[in-house]
Amino acid sequence: MIRNRLIASAIAVCMMFGTVACGMGNSNGILLTKRVSSGNGQFDHGELYQKSFGSMKKVDDIYLKDLTKLDDNTVVGVYSEGPGTPRYVASYDLKAGTMTKITEIENDIENQRISANADLSEVYYGDKEKGIVKYDTVSGESETLMAPEKLKEPVVTRDGKTMFYISDWNLITREVGKKVSGGIIASNVHTYALSNDEKFIIFTRLGREYNSILYKLDLETGEETYLKKLDNQAEMISISSDNTEFAYVTYTAAFFSSWGRTVLNVCDLKTGKSKVAFKSGFAAYIPSIILF
Repeated sequence: MIRNRLIASAIAVCMMFGTVACGMGNSNGILLTKRVSSGNGQFDHGELYQKSFGSMKKVDDIYLKDLTKLDDNTVVGVYSEGPGTPRYVASYDLKAGTMTKITEIENDIENQRISANADLSEVYYGDKEKGIVKYDTVSGESETLMAPEKLKEPVVTRDGKTMFYISDWNLITREVGKKVSGGIIASNVHTYALSNDEKFIIFTRLGREYNSILYKLDLETGEETYLKKLDNQAEMISISSDNTEFAYVTYTAAFFSSWGRTVLNVCDLKTGKSKVAFKSGFAAYIPSIILF
């Protein structure tokens, strides 16, 4: 009788707190943006959510994409009110629930990234016409660090000394301020994420079935490690604060991308096992995630 009660209690704990409490994950939750569409598939409004494995709550009615985590309370990203409206690099304080516009974005930055140092004195973002832009939040001045060369998804390290970006499907590293790149560190790269300790990168290559194959790249040794093959294509990757897990997003097929269902997965780097953390409803596309 006592044993049955203990088993029932353990199951209840697992149901209440999810996989984190049951030793099947270490992350403290996920921040995600929903781009909610109307019945005809058109962009309607944005919503920001925080999700743990046991619950999900709306943080704000706000559209923030290309999110990057500064610390457990602050993120930076691109803010807009919808198509045709001005876009800004902005910071968001999760604790206070407040957003601060940093600088307006002049040109298209689709498939780009936002980077910033710890005190937000410098912000970096990709601009398809200008290249990688450094914005000084103290002086209000911007500086182009590198001109475009089929630039995609630039990331600058926290100390502002090293940048990574994709060009012609190659992942390239370069010292900030140097004209000559440090060379190609991985080929046929579709998307990637830099770990929080900046020691490794997780990236994807496209398989023959237009699916994603995940790899880990050690930045100290240059060694590539195969992680796993997915049934679908992963569009986003986020690595947890302790660098033990990563999240990725896949989509179900649909005539309009905004009508498809989004599946958010969390994978353990040691075991390679993935758990579904979230499935969106109809017409609720997720353009940005952060795994804490």
